[in-house]
Amino acid sequence: MFFIKDFFHLEEIRSLSFYENFQLFKISLTQGILSVIFSTIIAIIPAYYMSYKKNPLTKILEGLIFIPFFFPTISTVVAFTLIFNLPILKNFSVLYTLKAIILANVFYNSPIMIKYLSEGMRNIPKNIVEAAKIDGLNEIDIFIKIKLPLIFPQVFRGMFLVFIYTFASFGIVLALGGIRYSNLEVEIANTLLRDANFSKALILGIVQFFFLIALNILGDLYPPYELQNDFREKKVSTLTTLWTVVYLLLECSVVLIGIFYGFYNYYTGSFSLEGFYKLFSSDFNSYYPVLQGIRNSLLLASITPIFVIIFTYLLLKNFTKITS
Repeated sequence: MFFIKDFFHLEEIRSLSFYENFQLFKISLTQGILSVIFSTIIAIIPAYYMSYKKNPLTKILEGLIFIPFFFPTISTVVAFTLIFNLPILKNFSVLYTLKAIILANVFYNSPIMIKYLSEGMRNIPKNIVEAAKIDGLNEIDIFIKIKLPLIFPQVFRGMFLVFIYTFASFGIVLALGGIRYSNLEVEIANTLLRDANFSKALILGIVQFFFLIALNILGDLYPPYELQNDFREKKVSTLTTLWTVVYLLLECSVVLIGIFYGFYNYYTGSFSLEGFYKLFSSDFNSYYPVLQGIRNSLLLASITPIFVIIFTYLLLKNFTKITS
């Protein structure tokens, strides 16, 4: 409200190019939809494996959920920049294209889809599947006609999360795609830093906010089924296991490359902890307040959950149709 009162000017809005901003929205939408499609396709087989197996491989797969929530964007950017510059891939000119953005987002978001898909598949009642087999349905028909409709509400929520991560992505788009593929999030930052046009930034932010809210409301059209089933181990094909292992290796390799180059000096060709020591030195912190940043992050991360818990409790205590 204060932001609008102090900085919003109607004359600045009138001068905005509708076509230019529509193109921004179109790029954001394209990136989000492609990320959802490819993340879901990549995740189906590992999710299938995870829903019917319990072993060290599935435990590592479950652990991948840390990637979209905790793995730093800069580490992802470093890893993919190195990967795309490998001799075998350099000729494909992946870097600074839409392909680079989508591949990085699939790396980030496919673990989310694996979690939602596997939980949905795992909770499908055994008696429903057995009844379908008695009626003569094969595995593909059972998946399309029975399993997919039952797990769709859960999968939709996973898709929504993946879409948001991509639609509101900043670092990945800017570092791997470049300014040419700017989405709404990047344009908001550029508008503030480059032109100090608060009115335009505010309008773009409002468009992004209400679009995602409207998309979220669609989720209420697909209420989740109350499914609960005991885990049942099942034999999976060698191809399914192989795909799952390859997927896991690819995900882990990006993480390991990102961590590796935190310790490796590319220019001298040696390992060193000097960069980490420098982060905490008094001279460095006089220019770049890293320690203050860590303190602020810890304080914010401690305070926020308290307010979230209180607010959620009040919402659930007074539950209505619009609470969700």
